[in-house]
Amino acid sequence: MEKILVGKVLKSVGLKGEIKVQPYFKKKFETVIISDFEYKVLKYREYKDFVFLYLDGITTIEQADRLKGQEIFVVKENVIIDEDEILLEDLIGYKVLGDNGKDFGLVTGVLKYTGQVILECGSVVIPYEEAFIVETNFDTKTIVVMESRLIV
Repeated sequence: MEKILVGKVLKSVGLKGEIKVQPYFKKKFETVIISDFEYKVLKYREYKDFVFLYLDGITTIEQADRLKGQEIFVVKENVIIDEDEILLEDLIGYKVLGDNGKDFGLVTGVLKYTGQVILECGSVVIPYEEAFIVETNFDTKTIVVMESRLIV
């Protein structure tokens, strides 16, 4: 069973066990895995850039507080993505090229921080956001970046 990282618990909210989550992509899941325990999602809501969840078995602020800082996973087979979407982990192995022709090599890792995704390409790290990315081509498995914005 392959799991993928979908977010991180930031804190508890209220007294009834609700948790605030920093999502790495916003999709509603029926179940999530936190610290190797599977929880059924009872309630899901979005507010600004965050997701708020009520999980089966988490009914108090104390229980929710114990989840703070934990990463949230789902079983990869349960993730349904649109045709024009890709899971961040699937970018590993993509060729990274500069818009002026420089070859930065292959994506070797994907780092996820609060609100930001970073691509590792050898000794270079590149923010995977609109200000740095010209194009991601899923057919040729290439990513074109703006060389002028990178510090290398």
